[in-house]
Amino acid sequence: MARSLIITSGNAKGAVKLEIFDEQDHLVRRYSSTDKAEPLEKIAGEHPNSDVLGASDANCFRGRRMHRFVWDMHYPPPDSLGREFPISAISMTRQISAGAWALPAKYTVKLTVEGKGYSKPW
Repeated sequence: MARSLIITSGNAKGAVKLEIFDEQDHLVRRYSSTDKAEPLEKIAGEHPNSDVLGASDANCFRGRRMHRFVWDMHYPPPDSLGREFPISAISMTRQISAGAWALPAKYTVKLTVEGKGYSKPW
C-alpha cells in the first residue's frame, strides 16, 4: 500500500520540505531537499558483492520539474547499526528501512517552499 502525490517545484531557490501528519496533527514523516544521501562509495564498500547502488529520498524535490512522490506508508526507520537490501534488489533499489507501518487513516500533507506552507488532506 502506498500513497502518491504530484508536486511541481517551480523556481524554488531554497529548501523544499514535505511533511505528513496524522489525524491528531502528529508528525509521521518528513522529507526535505536538504537531506543528505549516504555516499554511494560507502554503500558499495559495505556491499562489495552487489551491483546495487541504493536510491535515496534525499534527492526528492530537486530541480525545476514535476515530481511524483510516493510515500510507502511507513514511519521513519529506527536507529540501527546497518541496513540491508531486499533479496530482489536491482540497481537503485533502496535499502530496507522497516519503520512501523502507518495505519490507513486520514492524513494531512504539508509542503513548505521558501518558508511558505501549503496543506491539504491526503
